[in-house]
Amino acid sequence: MEKMIRHGGEFYLLLLSALLGMCTLASANDLMTAFVGLELMTISFYTLVAIRTDARARQRQASSIWCSAGLDGSAPHGMSLVYGMTGTMMFQGIAQGLGLVLSLGLIGVVFILAGFFFKLSIIPFHLWGT
Repeated sequence: MEKMIRHGGEFYLLLLSALLGMCTLASANDLMTAFVGLELMTISFYTLVAIRTDARARQRQASSIWCSAGLDGSAPHGMSLVYGMTGTMMFQGIAQGLGLVLSLGLIGVVFILAGFFFKLSIIPFHLWGT
């Protein structure tokens, strides 16, 4: 705990930015806002992991960033497929659209869920999360 007190200002700034990301994610009405909120939250958490100065914390932070970088592109790619099939990024319009019934819409939803599940360490991606 002594090593974290030395970074008091940075710790609280990162904590507040993670909170801002969570609030943005919770109040999102469209896919892009949800993705930006999720990214703000996770980047703040990755940096909070690395705020400690020991080598293990830096290794965990580096492995978290490299593992998440692999699936960071799947959610926006899925969003583009869903937008192409429904014509909107709003959750209400996506739910009312018939574009998700077609194969590209379903593939887009799978990509979005894979990206979000990996970021939030939800099954089956919890084994690769930190």
